[in-house]
Amino acid sequence: MFDQILFNIYSFKKKANCIAESGELLGVRDRNGRKIYLIMVKSFFVEALYLNDNPNSELESFSVIGKIGVFKSYMEKSLRASI
Repeated sequence: MFDQILFNIYSFKKKANCIAESGELLGVRDRNGRKIYLIMVKSFFVEALYLNDNPNSELESFSVIGKIGVFKSYMEKSLRASI
């Protein structure tokens, strides 16, 4: 949790660097014609959007999902919505 609290007070540029440097890509999914990258950063999870859907380009936006329990619940809801 401490990592996520620190992450929340970082600037956007520092958050993007943290995602790029310490993030582990878990998967990619399509939503509304865009590729959403699911990334684990230290002890929490992030959904990231990149310019032109290219993870090697600049980070466009992201949303913090939270710890593993929140991530699991989020993914279950997302799966049910897609069926």
